[in-house]
Amino acid sequence: MVMAALILAVCIPAFAQQDEAKAGRTAFSRRVMASFDFEDAPLDPGGVPRLWVRAQHDSRVPRIRPGFPIWNLAMLDDKVAHTGEGSVRLPTRGGSTSLLLDPGTIPTFAQADYRVSVYVRTAGLKYARASLIVQVLDSSAEPISGFRFQSKQVRTQGHWVELAVQIPGGDTQAAYLQVDLVLLQPIAQDFAVAHEPHRVMLEDVSGAAWFDDLQIVLEPRVELTTGEPGEVVLYPQLPKFDVKVHDMSGRPMDIRLSVIDAGGLEVATHQVSRTRSRGSLSWKPELKKFGWYEARLTLMDKGQVVGGTQTPFVWLNDSSQDAEKSDPGTTTDTDSELSLRPQSQDERRLEAIITELHPELNPAVDKLLAHSRIGAVTIPIWDQSLDQSQVAERIRQIQQVSRALVDAWRDVTFVLGRLPADLAYKANADPRDPGSVFLSADELWKPYLYDIIDRFGQRVVRWRLGQIEDVIDPAGIDAKVQAVSSALAPLVPGPLVSVSMSDEQLLNAQSIPESIKGMSVLMQKDAPAEKITQILNQWNQLNAARSEPADLVVALHASRDSGVPAKLVQQMVLFWKALGSELESRPADRVELLPRLGLIDPWYWKGEKHPRLVPTPAVGAWRATIDRLADRRVVAELAIAPGVRAFVLGPVPWVSSDRGGVIVAWNESALPEDAVLRAFMGSDPIRVLDLFGNEMPVKLVDTAALVLAGIEPPLRSTSNESPSLEIPIPAEPIFIEGIDVALMKFMASLSVSPSFIQKTDELHQIQLVMDNPWPAALDGEVYIAAPGGFKPDGTRDRSWSFRPRLMSVQIEPGDSLSIPIEMVVALAAESGPQMMVLDADIQTDRFYKDVRLRTRFEVGLDYLDVSVTPQVGPGKDGPDVVLDVRVTNKGNQVVTLQIHASAPGLPRSKASIGELVPGATVVRKLRFPGGADIMRHRRVMVSVTDIDINGRVNTAVVIP
Repeated sequence: MVMAALILAVCIPAFAQQDEAKAGRTAFSRRVMASFDFEDAPLDPGGVPRLWVRAQHDSRVPRIRPGFPIWNLAMLDDKVAHTGEGSVRLPTRGGSTSLLLDPGTIPTFAQADYRVSVYVRTAGLKYARASLIVQVLDSSAEPISGFRFQSKQVRTQGHWVELAVQIPGGDTQAAYLQVDLVLLQPIAQDFAVAHEPHRVMLEDVSGAAWFDDLQIVLEPRVELTTGEPGEVVLYPQLPKFDVKVHDMSGRPMDIRLSVIDAGGLEVATHQVSRTRSRGSLSWKPELKKFGWYEARLTLMDKGQVVGGTQTPFVWLNDSSQDAEKSDPGTTTDTDSELSLRPQSQDERRLEAIITELHPELNPAVDKLLAHSRIGAVTIPIWDQSLDQSQVAERIRQIQQVSRALVDAWRDVTFVLGRLPADLAYKANADPRDPGSVFLSADELWKPYLYDIIDRFGQRVVRWRLGQIEDVIDPAGIDAKVQAVSSALAPLVPGPLVSVSMSDEQLLNAQSIPESIKGMSVLMQKDAPAEKITQILNQWNQLNAARSEPADLVVALHASRDSGVPAKLVQQMVLFWKALGSELESRPADRVELLPRLGLIDPWYWKGEKHPRLVPTPAVGAWRATIDRLADRRVVAELAIAPGVRAFVLGPVPWVSSDRGGVIVAWNESALPEDAVLRAFMGSDPIRVLDLFGNEMPVKLVDTAALVLAGIEPPLRSTSNESPSLEIPIPAEPIFIEGIDVALMKFMASLSVSPSFIQKTDELHQIQLVMDNPWPAALDGEVYIAAPGGFKPDGTRDRSWSFRPRLMSVQIEPGDSLSIPIEMVVALAAESGPQMMVLDADIQTDRFYKDVRLRTRFEVGLDYLDVSVTPQVGPGKDGPDVVLDVRVTNKGNQVVTLQIHASAPGLPRSKASIGELVPGATVVRKLRFPGGADIMRHRRVMVSVTDIDINGRVNTAVVIP
């Protein structure tokens, strides 16, 4: 019997394949182990293809296959084809349909990899789907456990699509491949869905799927890896790829290697011609920048692609190790021992949320997390595919992972995600509500959980109910959490049971039951970064009403898109800022109930045949950002320009003073010319880094050019002992290292009070406010250089008036000072934000001379909202310019307004608004006949004057 099967197996490739001579004996055709085009006339009256059987339920064979009724008959169809003239049709009259290749037909090499593909077309289906299933058999034609592979399930609405599965080699018992073409009704598509309580399973009673052009191809086995945990390479090491090729065809091949950056550009290549089909090589691409990349390997046989793979990787500047900061392209590899313990307690505030307990996830995960400076992890122990017989294997998997993590001082959370399908069926429960089964008899859930609790309960106290994307039903949640806590308590000392919820659910919560010890809050993908601040504020308010604080994890999505994850870094910084005072008030070893930031699946599994963990771009940004944030706290926010966020971070008291400070900044909405930081930042070397640690150019402020352009006032002194740097702030966050933290805090403390000043010609009383952040007393003088002061030509600008303009200051350590100033606003000045520029000499624990400082205030009329829209239209004497001036009275008094605008060489245009009542809006048109040619691309100032108080709003527009 076995000998007959072997003889048939040897013969089938010659029968099933296209004649190689007709195909030109191409390199690819020699790799095709078998192909079926379903053009053959049937050998039996039933109309099935040769070597295939209708694998329907039939007790006479016997073939026990419930759900595949005998009346569904697959057969050849000469009317429909993907190529050629025919295909095989799998119809349904209710129930599922199968066409199965005879066991022993397709022999295999045990160590070879295969790809099985087929084209499919469906029509007339609403519920059923078509799929391809491949089972690996042993020499006795018996299925090998764990070697069943299924393609996606599809309905194609009359179109042909390809289905494919990858079959990895490696099992020494592998002898044959068995192919099953199936049309599956819903009950056969998903075991978990099929067993949901009260689920009505509808079926198609008509319709069909057609299959054509099935191929079984011997694929080269290729590996491409850096060898680093999670494919994260840390400088001073260079990316180095180990390439392994194993091809059972024995044919020589060409190898092409390349590296693609996040923008899709090829930045490195390497080629090896006519290499042997089995072997290995190494390659060090010459990369000039840190970042996220994708390495690609392509195998070609006589110009035709026969295989390949891709490996995303991240290359980062490892600033946590105080590595030499030099050109990343000019160093040599060094081997360093990787410490598995967190370098900082702050790493325990970052959590990797693993949503799938993959079979390949092994004890090396602790090195993976240490490499990425992530100090906490969640591990799923329940999912819908788990059945009672698999609990022992699940314990083995969890034991491999969790023991290494706990030993490496990682905080571990166990997740009871979706209920196992058969447990949900037995308990008549919603799989998305795992807490409900604990309200049932213990005998139901204990077979799925008790041994896990018994094995790990002493080491893991954090448990979460629900997958991170599942929104809890608040009804009865208190009772469910108490039931879970009671179930855990005998074996888990002080269990902390948390629940999953959405960001909106937390923000709308009025209270959190005391039984709930924590919350895992999922941030929506499209939520603005600032929403994380709202979540932390709400968490603080809810905690204030509790007898003990609740745990919190804010979960963020780790996108696989190759774009730079700027938003993630913004969220991390805002999270750090929101926690600033809370973190500062607690010792470094008390972080158990502090909020954590979670990243959902920062790595993902790539490769169906030989899966491995590869990084999302988020991993690089995450790792580089924690290098900047760890052991630092947000101590101030700099006011650079409206729409620019800039935070000063200083070291915590318990770390070495060498840690220093950093500024992190990004531009949200400001014009590029406004989003520029110009300041003296300290006497140490200043380094500007992007998200991945690449150094950006830094230049000194060209003071003379800025003075000539009217952007900056002249310096009081020509000594220039404290030169300012000019750093543009891009949309993606940047980090500025080497700053003088106390000086930056002093700059950030400068403010004008009140910050909004009514734009009238009267004398205004304001305060210039500043703090002394140094440990020594502050003594010095401050001079207001702008607005007003001196013009670029050296003459005095008297449009603004300040009294005094030169001030002496003395402030004790930790104190604040408010200096009264009289100010007259220039009526011609544009309304809106204004920059006050100050020059200072300061003596504290050191001397700062000629330091230029800046702070912002705003002028206008706070009760008027004015907008101007310019238009160009036809006119009698050439194109006219029309300004639509829209004015809204936001105050509580009736106002009378005068509007005017002027342009060089043209008559002034005027309009008036009489008695504009509160809340009302009016539009007036200012026309410049024939003015388009003169005014085009020029700025025109429009003034709206409140004639009762001589207050004015000046708005500038550019004529298109």
